[in-house]
Amino acid sequence: MEVIYANANVEECCKNIKISFRRLGAQIANKLNKRISQLMSFDNLYDVMNSGFDNPHILTGDIKGYIAWDINENYRLILDPLVNMDQSFKEETKNIRKIEVKGVVDYHGGTQNWILC
Repeated sequence: MEVIYANANVEECCKNIKISFRRLGAQIANKLNKRISQLMSFDNLYDVMNSGFDNPHILTGDIKGYIAWDINENYRLILDPLVNMDQSFKEETKNIRKIEVKGVVDYHGGTQNWILC
């Protein structure tokens, strides 16, 4: 799968483990690096969503239309499938081979605490 990034800051942090260690800490940086590697190894979004790896799920509410993938118990990697999420989305995921990484956020408790965006 082709991975693009929301901005230069997100790209730099996702591609350079030393920078992500400095900005995010070891635990989150290691898991982020793992998620990006996993993401690039899949053929399409359908495979990601059905991988069983740490709960990739479609978001609702304020960040509706994105996909969250667990980094740890609080933080999620936010992905933009670059398509409109409608009823036929599940079938369309087989054709999605490009995804945008938006950042890492803790959206629990009614607020959004972005640590990478």
